[in-house]
Amino acid sequence: MSGRANLWPNPGNRIFYVPYSFQMLKQAVQYFADKDVPESLEKADYIYGLAQDLAPSKASFVWNHARILRRLKQYDEALNVINIRLEQYGGNDLDTTITRACRASVYLEMGAPAKALTSLDEDIESYQAGVMMNVAEAYEALGQIGKAAEQYQKALTRHPTVAHVLAGAAGFFWGQGEPELAARVIGQGCSIRSDEHR
Repeated sequence: MSGRANLWPNPGNRIFYVPYSFQMLKQAVQYFADKDVPESLEKADYIYGLAQDLAPSKASFVWNHARILRRLKQYDEALNVINIRLEQYGGNDLDTTITRACRASVYLEMGAPAKALTSLDEDIESYQAGVMMNVAEAYEALGQIGKAAEQYQKALTRHPTVAHVLAGAAGFFWGQGEPELAARVIGQGCSIRSDEHR
């Protein structure tokens, strides 16, 4: 966010600073986020910064902003954006749980699974799909395969139709030398997809 003035031709343009421009901000950030080049991602980072200035309590802006920063490999900045949101607006609600799961994802990408688990201490029993998958991935990265398998099974039981749960669990079981179980999970996903298209 610090280099905003250098990323946009006219950062003083009033259209970016009025509440009714959220839809335009959303379209602009999507345009730049879809382009997988650093210059475009930096512009998406800039726009998310503007959006957060307009609505600092809106959790989805933080999640998406952190995702852009992760794509830029700016992990410390992603953690900063997330931690500010948690300090200012954290509570006992779903937005806070998802924000902590977002923070755990950053730690996992940084190769710090122990920090990811610590980050989710308050949410370890959450049934939110992202949290469950982060916990499973952290256990897997720590070599605690039994706990990881248990967590993937819990996620599959709780979220049998969620694509990223199915894909993550299938990948885990395949990697553990259980191709039949992985195939069963993939088959479950395929049957769900075919049911959706009937």
